[in-house]
Amino acid sequence: MSSTWISRLIRDVVSQLTGDEYWQSRVGVGQDLNRTYHLAVFTQPLCRFVLEGKKTVESRFSITRSAPYSQIKKGDVVFVKESGGLVQAVAEIGNVWFYQLDDDEFKGIKNRFGRALCVDDDFWHAKTGCSYATLMFFSNLRTIKPVSCEKRDRRGWVVLGNLDTEQGFHNCDHRNTNSKGTESLSTANLTFQF
Repeated sequence: MSSTWISRLIRDVVSQLTGDEYWQSRVGVGQDLNRTYHLAVFTQPLCRFVLEGKKTVESRFSITRSAPYSQIKKGDVVFVKESGGLVQAVAEIGNVWFYQLDDDEFKGIKNRFGRALCVDDDFWHAKTGCSYATLMFFSNLRTIKPVSCEKRDRRGWVVLGNLDTEQGFHNCDHRNTNSKGTESLSTANLTFQF
């Protein structure tokens, strides 16, 4: 699988932010190179709640330490994509919290963030066996003209990468195909020019 979809996605989304003074200060040429781009996939009705501004905190619970756990920070940019659909918005991470879960932490998260997460009791029941949680406050949400995304795997969160001064876009995460035709995730670095 080629990672050119990542550079194309970044280019297509960033091009829509031209003329938006706030977002140009975040994603324009010469801006913070430590800012990482992420793709977050949402099912309905959660995607709609994000787009309407009702859902201001996103959570990702997992059994293992998987993205975005310890891979996202305040100031990073998230592309909001509907599951099976298009990228419809960008948001900045206003704050982020990482948890290694026990019963007290789990209850604390539910009490502190429950309303902002816009989830029901079935959600909390499904997450009771998880060991890790990442909670992220979305700020400066901006809807965009929907953008196609060629991602074809089932990951609900993808760390896309960050800007690199000399090379354009520096990808943190890509897949390799071995001689048997099986895909595997690699941490090798790829660089794309815009």
